[in-house]
Amino acid sequence: MAGDWLKVEKETPEKPEVLEMAGLLGMDPEKVFAKCFKFWRWGDSHTTDGHAKGVTLERIDELVSAPGFADALTRVGWLHVRSGAVQIPDFGTHMGQSGKKRALTARRVAAHRAANPQGPRNAEVTPDALPREEKSREEKKTKEPPPPPRGGGGGPEEFLRAWNAIPEFRSAKKLTAKRLAAFRARAREPDWAANWRAALDRAANSPFCTGHGERGWKADVDWFLKPDTVTKILEGVYDRLRNGRPSVAGRMAQNLADFVNNGDAGDEPRRICPDRCLPFPGDEPGDAPDPG
Repeated sequence: MAGDWLKVEKETPEKPEVLEMAGLLGMDPEKVFAKCFKFWRWGDSHTTDGHAKGVTLERIDELVSAPGFADALTRVGWLHVRSGAVQIPDFGTHMGQSGKKRALTARRVAAHRAANPQGPRNAEVTPDALPREEKSREEKKTKEPPPPPRGGGGGPEEFLRAWNAIPEFRSAKKLTAKRLAAFRARAREPDWAANWRAALDRAANSPFCTGHGERGWKADVDWFLKPDTVTKILEGVYDRLRNGRPSVAGRMAQNLADFVNNGDAGDEPRRICPDRCLPFPGDEPGDAPDPG
């Protein structure tokens, strides 16, 4: 049982469906509405979800003492017949415990707002007007998602905004499918996710990355999203580039670092000198930024 009242809108007696049924039945609209109310009362009292198995259209006609009434309901969409059962559509919206609870909630919220016209409109701040389950639903709707932590990697949209905030770089209109795939691959690397912002800042202060080299090359998104770019930026590789090529001092420093970090006892001795250097970014294809 769902209570001793029904939710009925004040304009229901003049709704087009009622007027259509009146025409089909040759009956006054007021009488049609009264019979609809009697049928809805029966459905609210004797069903839990609007389904009545084994009830025929003829039995509904007998219930309201109006031949053809059930057929008229089906024609206007207020009754469905499916698999040997009749169904009242939108039952949970207008009838049953859940429908009535929502109606009472709406009334309480309206009364609360009427009594506090200058107060906040958000239902989250009117807890006394809402039952527990309604408050939970409203809290889920209105709760703002937390901002991403500053120490985290950030998403592709944040990366694109940060990139385009540096006017010295080549701007990127969007992250294409290829760029997005590269970003996601890099973002899965903890070091890259933690350091890409610092790399952006450092590259923004590099003359070579900002168009002040001999060839006027500027950093672009595709170059930045390559696997080793962030590491090289933070190691200072592009700080030492002069006119698009590494300086002599830069070559010597890099080769010394390579020798210390990578050499083992079995390696052939490496020469560190200005005239014959080990390969350095800019000496081998694909290793240094390509301005083209």
